[in-house]
Amino acid sequence: MHDPDSTDFTVNEIILQPAISEAKYSFRRKFAYDNNLFLVAGEVIARVSKMRWEDFVEQRNFKAVGYEKQRCILLRL
Repeated sequence: MHDPDSTDFTVNEIILQPAISEAKYSFRRKFAYDNNLFLVAGEVIARVSKMRWEDFVEQRNFKAVGYEKQRCILLRL
């Protein structure tokens, strides 16, 4: 789920980053959006399901609704 060429950080470093950084606002005081949390969610899916995120999406989403030819492919540039 993670493109290793897009950053110098590992997936684990990105996951742990919110735990070591100071929040700009107190919890629920102000809306904050963070793309890295989508990476965290994908990693949680991969670890819990014991399958790659791409395979999970294909099996649990695409095939579950009858899409047999769709694929979830992340290109490595």
